[in-house]
Amino acid sequence: MMSHIFERYFTNTLNTDLTDGLCETTLKSIMRHALLVSENPRDYDAWCQVGLGGTIAHNDLLGLGRRQDWACHGMEHELSAIYDVAHGAGLAVLTPAWMKYVYKTNINMFVQFAVNVMGVEGSYRDPDSIVLEGINRLSQFFVKMGLPTTLEELGIDSTNLELMAKKSTGEAYGVEHPLGGLKKLYWQDVLEIYKMASKS
Repeated sequence: MMSHIFERYFTNTLNTDLTDGLCETTLKSIMRHALLVSENPRDYDAWCQVGLGGTIAHNDLLGLGRRQDWACHGMEHELSAIYDVAHGAGLAVLTPAWMKYVYKTNINMFVQFAVNVMGVEGSYRDPDSIVLEGINRLSQFFVKMGLPTTLEELGIDSTNLELMAKKSTGEAYGVEHPLGGLKKLYWQDVLEIYKMASKS
């Protein structure tokens, strides 16, 4: 759910205040209630909030008027194609690495995420620190949810990283189509993200 929102939220499109706010509120609600559900799987009210959050996350309301990204999904599909990896687990590993690799393309968008969703406080004169703390808090949330944070935890070594990078962009098939809307990622970029995601 969160990944489907991230793919819509992180954009270079301007004047998206309303859908920015909808994305941020939906993310915070899903995170809050997912923790409640993990603590008490019989919490009906929390499940209702998670279920509604899932509907909002993927009916494309949150993508209205925005150029979307979808790079993480393209990269993760290669993990699931070669290894026995659940889609959500692969996304939990790749998303923070992707964020670290691309955030300087639109640092203001990532500062906004860190402050409005992850609750980071700090000096706006040091936006890199704010962004990196936001990404760190997201990774910590994934850990609380029992999700992996490295390819190593998924049992994936370096053997197929280059192959997966080339397949994800089409380079392996002779016609490369870079991934992403926020920042165009060619196979060499994808390989670097895989390497960043390999170990903590």
